[in-house]
Amino acid sequence: MTKKKSEGFKNDDQRTAAQALKIFKDALDSSTDAIGMSTPDGRHYYQNRSFDELFGDIGENPSDTLFVDAQVGREVFDAIMAGGHWSGEVKMRAKDGGALDIMLRAYANKDESGRVVSLVGVHTDITSLKSARDALRDSEERLRLQIDRMPLASMVWDSGFRVIHWNLSAETMFGQTK
Repeated sequence: MTKKKSEGFKNDDQRTAAQALKIFKDALDSSTDAIGMSTPDGRHYYQNRSFDELFGDIGENPSDTLFVDAQVGREVFDAIMAGGHWSGEVKMRAKDGGALDIMLRAYANKDESGRVVSLVGVHTDITSLKSARDALRDSEERLRLQIDRMPLASMVWDSGFRVIHWNLSAETMFGQTK
């Protein structure tokens, strides 16, 4: 009777562990960030749904296939394979072959003893954000050039009524230079 009871506990523990693992996997697959995992030597073995949608099948060596600049990929993997982390903007290959601007956070996942057991990459597609930022910067530059070159005096004040910008016509009119 004791043997059957302990087997029942084992099955309950296994069932609980399986449920926890499913919840964890579902959470990863629901993430809008692309998440990929590699072995400690850099061989790719896991990607969530967002990763699939963004990058597709990248093979086993992401440092060579995923990064537009393979040297950057090797630097990222060297840092995390040594047990560290890496964070920054990189260009990566999209599923369709195009280039994406990615905010990458990559780190080594370690066990209790500090041994690297996996490498994790969290990828956020910032392509449209960078495109919008560039378009805004270009628009602001065109507006600044138009204001600076218009024949009417133009001055901009801050909240303390200090002049923070004036155009060439204002300089000419008031005899002041920037």
